[in-house]
Amino acid sequence: MNLPDQTGQSYPVEDMDDAGSGATHLNNDWTAYPSNTSSTVDEQDPKEIFFKTGKVVFKVSSIARTDLSGIQSYPLDTIQIFAYDFNTKQYESRPQKSIVFKKSYFPVMSGTQGRLKLDGIQILDKAGSIVQEYNFTYNTTPLPLYTSYSKDFWGYYNGKMDAPGITPYTLIPKTQISVQLSTAVPPNNVPYLRYIGSNDFTSRDPDTVKMQAGVLTRIDYPTGGYTNFTYETNRYTDDHSITHFTGGLRLKAVENYTDATATPVRKTYQYNTARPNFITDTTTGYINYGFFVNSTLAIDYYAAPQHRSKRVRMYYSESSSSLTPTEGNPVTYTSVTEYIGDPTSNIGKSEYKFRFTKDTYSGASGYTLRPVILDRYFKRGQLERKADYLRKSNGTYQIVKEELHNYGAFLDGRDTMYNDVGMIVGQRWQSYSNGTPILYQDVTFGSEQNALPFAGYNIVSGDSYPISTTTKIYDQNDTTKFQASTVEYKYDNFKHLQVSRIRATDSKGNTKVTVNKYPADYLAGGATSTNNSVLDAMLASNMQAETIEKWDSVKNVATSVNAIVGAQLNLFQLGNQAVLPDEIRKLNVSTPLTDFIPASIVSGNINADTRYVKMVKFDKYNYNDNSLLQYTPRTGGPTSIIWEYNNTYPVAQIKNAITSTILGNRNSAYSSFEAEGNGNWTVTGVPVLEQSAPNGHKVLPLSSGSVRLSDGDFTKPHTLTYWSNNGAASVYIGGSNYAGTALKAINGWTLYKHAIPAFPSVQSLYISGSAMIDELKTYPTDAQMTTYTFDTDGLIAMTDEKEQISRFEYDPAQRLKNTKDWKYNIVKNQEYHNYNMTIGNDAIATTTFTRNNCPPFTVPGTTTYSVAANVYYSVSKTSANALAQYDLQTNGQSKANDPAICGCPIQYVTFTMKDQTGLGTYQAKLSGPTTLYFNMPSGTSTGQVPANDNYTLQISAVGTQVKHFQLGSRPVITGHTATFNNVNITPGSSDLTLTIY
Repeated sequence: MNLPDQTGQSYPVEDMDDAGSGATHLNNDWTAYPSNTSSTVDEQDPKEIFFKTGKVVFKVSSIARTDLSGIQSYPLDTIQIFAYDFNTKQYESRPQKSIVFKKSYFPVMSGTQGRLKLDGIQILDKAGSIVQEYNFTYNTTPLPLYTSYSKDFWGYYNGKMDAPGITPYTLIPKTQISVQLSTAVPPNNVPYLRYIGSNDFTSRDPDTVKMQAGVLTRIDYPTGGYTNFTYETNRYTDDHSITHFTGGLRLKAVENYTDATATPVRKTYQYNTARPNFITDTTTGYINYGFFVNSTLAIDYYAAPQHRSKRVRMYYSESSSSLTPTEGNPVTYTSVTEYIGDPTSNIGKSEYKFRFTKDTYSGASGYTLRPVILDRYFKRGQLERKADYLRKSNGTYQIVKEELHNYGAFLDGRDTMYNDVGMIVGQRWQSYSNGTPILYQDVTFGSEQNALPFAGYNIVSGDSYPISTTTKIYDQNDTTKFQASTVEYKYDNFKHLQVSRIRATDSKGNTKVTVNKYPADYLAGGATSTNNSVLDAMLASNMQAETIEKWDSVKNVATSVNAIVGAQLNLFQLGNQAVLPDEIRKLNVSTPLTDFIPASIVSGNINADTRYVKMVKFDKYNYNDNSLLQYTPRTGGPTSIIWEYNNTYPVAQIKNAITSTILGNRNSAYSSFEAEGNGNWTVTGVPVLEQSAPNGHKVLPLSSGSVRLSDGDFTKPHTLTYWSNNGAASVYIGGSNYAGTALKAINGWTLYKHAIPAFPSVQSLYISGSAMIDELKTYPTDAQMTTYTFDTDGLIAMTDEKEQISRFEYDPAQRLKNTKDWKYNIVKNQEYHNYNMTIGNDAIATTTFTRNNCPPFTVPGTTTYSVAANVYYSVSKTSANALAQYDLQTNGQSKANDPAICGCPIQYVTFTMKDQTGLGTYQAKLSGPTTLYFNMPSGTSTGQVPANDNYTLQISAVGTQVKHFQLGSRPVITGHTATFNNVNITPGSSDLTLTIY
């Protein structure tokens, strides 16, 4: 798209023609010209972002913006977050969350189009109901078009060029210049004064009122509170005590209300000292207008030695020396007072002092006449002092707390000058021959290198890390007394730039020093290798900020003893294309140590103090994605982890069980059949959705296939448990079946436990049967397993070591609503309500729902569901109705899918048999899910057959009779008997009539 590009104007002025005939070669039309070029940008806006468990979708409006003339630009309407449903293997149709951008246009000026405005942000839940809403209010002063010339030197609106038909319509302010048309022939060789640019000397000056057009003045929050903002124009006072306004605004006051009737908490800001953040004119203390003009000598060459020349001046609307520095604010405020109230009525104040270092020009500027700034932005804006005061009843202030901050780091905070990092080229004169520029060659008048002076320029840099903070807490009975503490930060290694030492000194003089060691600290001298492969890999991956060792020492001022009171060692290991945590150790300190030995590299290994004790060991990671598979805490045995849901969520934690043996044999497995990996089990069956599932949404019908744990490590006795809806399953291992014991039952499901003895060699465990099972797990009997089940809302169930299930239900905004025990009793309930959720929903009439999880060839049952009025409340009727509709669709279908409410009776289809032979002794046999026999009397008879699409139909022979057999529209079979395969006995099938003739 083409963007409106209104970067500036240039105004050429030619004079001082030295031709003998006078000013005959000057081209002045006294007009400003655009000094910019248009821009064409190909937008590459993000459309979707995919992550492991969902995606983010960016939806733009179907209507183009009207404030960008001739540009097809479409504003962002909504950001939607969709969850991936591992049950259905697809993204949910409803977004989990939507962020809606409410938009309109700012008030318009006469003959212009208002600019696009963000009115608010709505956050919608899964039901499409408004959960949170933020609204924004702006200053109502109309803004001009983007291409307006009504702007100050900093680009802020000033209204100076708003009048219709104003001439000249230009960005060049009214400027008086001296013009000498000729250097030779009177009267043109006499200088005179004239004006160029607009008719207003102040056309580019800031306007303190217009500048606030469209600025944010209020934010309303979902809680009912709001914040008001008051601004004033940036300004500073120069060395001559003259106040100058600049572009941009500063906060004057902020008022926070908790609700519409509350007394506001008001903070007012007083700016005591300010410094211009751009290089000013030494005489005026304001803008250096010399950087708005460039002067060159234009020379035309003919036969040597003749030439003629003229002066060409170019006046620009923008300064060649930036008026806005790197940090973006044209003014730095070095002293600010914040009142809790206002300067005359308050309960206290805070005084702030900030750093400021002025920019300077590089030496290259003077030689090339082009401004090159030595930018010291890194020494501006940091807090140096904060002091909190309490206002006393007599109107005076008493100091309560004071903070002092210092900055620097390397080179003691001194600047570093980098010389000749680039080259800048100026222009003194330009030569031509018959109107064609002559570049890079000697001419009779002189060398081109004199016309194009160049110089190398420098840049300055430095560090502004915090190096110390001193805090003073004052005695409120005697403010000459205080408690002071100082924290110093030391940076000892330029290779990693991290804090190497922290020294804290209290008011008594006691000192605590924390020492941090990073991978680069183990490089000896100028070495490029630590001689430790893991540390070298960390350096190669630029893991500079990872702490390897940290220790704390305390020096008692009374005893002068400096001793170690604590230390931690962090070890790492090489993973799959990554460096991963390996072990965390802590120093076992009962009394302070004076003989602590820091870690070092010896023969390629990290040697550490022998008094370190292991706190946790990270034993094993997944090779594919480096997810943690096993860890061992100091006080327990190994704990292994089973991951599912695209390796995003842990579904099982098994204490005192290893992930696998050296040979890779697994000793634990778990699945609730919700995700894709089945938790180490090999499942040949197909999990199905089941409303009554004890855990999650899916169960496994063993009739569809068995389950096995291949090459299991059963060298220890094992426990195997699962929930079943039809008795114990068959559990086979090592050539034997092991019976299960029922532990407890609920809602038609029984928890079974099988005790499996130890086997001396690797075995495979098989599970089969006809029941549906859920929450299938096995683990060593001396271990403990905790399991976790997730869906698109988050964690929905957790089963502890005692098989007690805690269930979690969420509202449409994914906020926890109910916590239930294993018997589905609510043990805790949370409700959420914002102040403006006062509008109730309309009633939804009784709606019929049909069970949608019945097996094929059954007749799903139906039930009804309705939502009464005023069950749900929200900020609008539409929003409340969305919640009611979500309730209807979610809970209505859930009710229909409950086997206790809606059944799935077998569907029967009428099968018609016609014996036209007169024999009346034929018999039809249907074999399939069930086997049925029908004796066929003469004439027409019927039978009821359970629906299925895969029967085999056989008609027995009657003696030696040869007859014709026809099934529906299939080809006729002639013979003593007939067999038809793949017979489809379902409503509407063409296989529903058998004829014998």
